[in-house]
Amino acid sequence: MIIAHTVLVTAFAYQSVSAAITRLDPAYEQAAASLGAGPARVLWRVRLPLLLPSLTAAAGLCFALSMGELSATMMLYPPDWTPLPVLVYAATDRGALFTGSAIAVVLMAATLLVLLAVSRIRTRASYR
Repeated sequence: MIIAHTVLVTAFAYQSVSAAITRLDPAYEQAAASLGAGPARVLWRVRLPLLLPSLTAAAGLCFALSMGELSATMMLYPPDWTPLPVLVYAATDRGALFTGSAIAVVLMAATLLVLLAVSRIRTRASYR
């Protein structure tokens, strides 16, 4: 199920990060290389810090999309546990709207907590 969700949201992450890569100024990498930094050091010290806002935004978007994905979850979830989107669907399908709403609030709260954590990582990176 994790592989299916990864495949579904990879296009969104690729689009976001590839746009950021094309907007990077090559002068930073060239300056680091001219000062003697190897390719690995240029990647870790120059390129990744410049891409960190885009990477964290892509991670947040992918997580939020994955949490709301129902079709792949319905097809692939194992029988010994039930994911929250399936519980919401099952409760509302049976007519238990209040139960489905409560589970949906738990799902939204869990998503919000992860997105706040990603946002905090992003703001710490901007102070560097």
